[in-house]
Amino acid sequence: MRISKDTKSSQIIVDRIEGEYAVCETEDKKMIDLPISLLPEGVKEGNMYEIGFTPLNKAKEARKKMIEEKMNTIWVD
Repeated sequence: MRISKDTKSSQIIVDRIEGEYAVCETEDKKMIDLPISLLPEGVKEGNMYEIGFTPLNKAKEARKKMIEEKMNTIWVD
């Protein structure tokens, strides 16, 4: 799947539904299986979606702080 470097997103088309999976075609003509639970409610054949990745910097920092705090309680000087 080709993800645009500028937008960090790509488009997919739902080719068909097979059980709990949507078989999707990517912009570069590759087929991928996505769990229907990851797609919006009402997904059906022919629907198009934009998918992408969004950095979660605040969540990352909060998790890092939580881990550091736990480590400090375990390994006391």
